[in-house]
Amino acid sequence: MALPLLRPSHGDDARRRYTYCIVPLWTSVGLLFIGPFCGFNVWLMDVLDVFGYHEVWSPAGAAVTTAFNVAILSLGVSSTLIGPRLQRIGVRPLYFLGTVGSCCAMLASGAALECRSLVGLYLAWGLLYGLSQGAVYLVVITCCMSWFGKCGKAGYGAGCIGFNCGLWAAVFSYVGPAAVDAVGLARSFQLCGVVLCVAAVWPAFFICTADEIACAAPQRTSGEDIEEASGGKPGGRGEGAAEAASAASPPVAAPANPV
Repeated sequence: MALPLLRPSHGDDARRRYTYCIVPLWTSVGLLFIGPFCGFNVWLMDVLDVFGYHEVWSPAGAAVTTAFNVAILSLGVSSTLIGPRLQRIGVRPLYFLGTVGSCCAMLASGAALECRSLVGLYLAWGLLYGLSQGAVYLVVITCCMSWFGKCGKAGYGAGCIGFNCGLWAAVFSYVGPAAVDAVGLARSFQLCGVVLCVAAVWPAFFICTADEIACAAPQRTSGEDIEEASGGKPGGRGEGAAEAASAASPPVAAPANPV
């Protein structure tokens, strides 16, 4: 699999700059779809109204709202199943598929609301959106924590992830209702899906794990190792070999005196 487009050089200082400057950027953008995933409550009353509950929650209406909670279960199932196979699939292809899948899920959810199909809402949002977000979330967490973990600052990585999850959910609490007022409920799902996909797809070209870059580091030749061991002197190799040979050879016994 090809390496990412933007990656640090192999020096420790370059890796540290990359970790603290670049990794938080693609972590933040990679979690954009968490906004509607965690902030779906801004749609609940309008969704209940579509299915005839007229903005009043009731036990029967729980059949509608549960579709959004099923997505959380789907996220957990997706992360559990894909996690052991993450390196084999590749973080960038998986992130790309998850982002496009999230967009398709929001488009399909809008279509399900237009048709007033509760089954369609369960399949689109509860299943497809949850599975897609599980893949994206797994990739972002794995890559972000790998970089900060290499610097001995795993807590920074966890804080970065938690901050962005809360940030985008809070932002969406304002963006979601504004989209509903502008284009209607069903089309707000589709509008948000397309805009978020365009904004969130670019980390698919850059996101990577720290181990992936470390494995691509150029290997040192044996000649460089020998020269370093000899102190960098041109004749150090011969001198070192002669010293090693003299140390390894057994002492020569003195000749016996003739009687």
